[in-house]
Amino acid sequence: MKRQLLPVSAILLDIDDVLINVKKWRYEAVNKVLSLFGMEIGCNDRLVNYDGLPAAKKLNALALERGFGMGRF
Repeated sequence: MKRQLLPVSAILLDIDDVLINVKKWRYEAVNKVLSLFGMEIGCNDRLVNYDGLPAAKKLNALALERGFGMGRF
């Protein structure tokens, strides 16, 4: 039996983690990128220092604390 696809009538964006909690996935993704530079953010460090910050502020804080990056993000 062939499945009939219905047209898309709506797209939900969950940018504030109300529908799906993606903080863990975001944390893992950031650490994957940081691992390319030999760094990582510990779970406690993330919760205390970085949780809830916009990406640009988080990257600027990391650059200042860890001594990498020349410009502002």
